[in-house]
Amino acid sequence: MVGSSGVVPMVPDLLARRVIDFTAERVSRQGFAFESELTISEGAAGSHFDFLRNRKSPEHAYYRWKVAQLLCPEDGRGPSPTLRSSSSSLEKDEVEPTGKGQGSLPEQVASSFSSILDGLTPERASVHRASAFVLDRPAHAQEELVRRLCDRAGREGSPQALAVAHLYLASDLLHQGAKALSGRAARLLRSEAEPIALRCWECAAEGKGLGRIEKNGGRQRATAVARSWRRAHLLPEGRADRLLNDLGVKPE
Repeated sequence: MVGSSGVVPMVPDLLARRVIDFTAERVSRQGFAFESELTISEGAAGSHFDFLRNRKSPEHAYYRWKVAQLLCPEDGRGPSPTLRSSSSSLEKDEVEPTGKGQGSLPEQVASSFSSILDGLTPERASVHRASAFVLDRPAHAQEELVRRLCDRAGREGSPQALAVAHLYLASDLLHQGAKALSGRAARLLRSEAEPIALRCWECAAEGKGLGRIEKNGGRQRATAVARSWRRAHLLPEGRADRLLNDLGVKPE
C-alpha cells in the first residue's frame, strides 16, 4: 500500500488490524459521527480504540488510509491518500500560506472541490466522499476548503436537496473536530455552524415549487442535524439550544 507521500504504515497485530478495518468500514457507511460516538463511549479505557485518539501512531495512519480507500474507490483499488499527522509540515505543492494563515488553493484542487459542492447529494456516499476530499488535505488547504463550504452552503436560491447535502457535509466535518480537521478549520466551522444550519433550513423549508410534504421533510432533516450537534456537544454551551430555538423546535 503506497500513498502519495510514501508507504502506508502496516499494522502487524492481526486483532488490531481487524478492529481498525471494522471501524473504518462502519465509518465509511455511517459517517464520522459514528467515530465521534465511539470515541466518547469507549473513553480512556477503550484500549482497542486507542488508534482513534493517538493521531501520531502508525495504527491511526493506517486507519485514515483505510477510511479514504473505502470512501473514494478508484477502479476498485482505492486512492492513494497522503497520510499526515497533526505535526506534519505543509507541502508546498498543495497550498502556499499567506501572512494571515490562509492559503490559496491550486487551481485543480479548487476546481475539483467546486464541482463536488455543486454536485453533492444528501446520500451518505456522496457526503463521505466530499469529507474525505477535505480531510486528505494539509492544514491550510483544509481551512480554505472549509471557508469555501461556509460561503457556498445554503446560498440563496439553492435547491432543497443541495442545501441539505451541504448541511450534511458541514455536519460530517464538524463531528471530526480536532481528530482530523486542523485547529483553524475546526474553529472556523464551529463559528459558522449556526448560520449554515439556518440558511440551509430556509432553503430546505421554503424552496420554490415544493409541496408541504417536501418542505416538512427539509425542516426535519435540518432539525435532526442541529439536535445531533447538541447531543454531541459540538457547539459551545447554549448555542445549540439557541439554534434549535431559531429553527422553531424545542430541545429534546
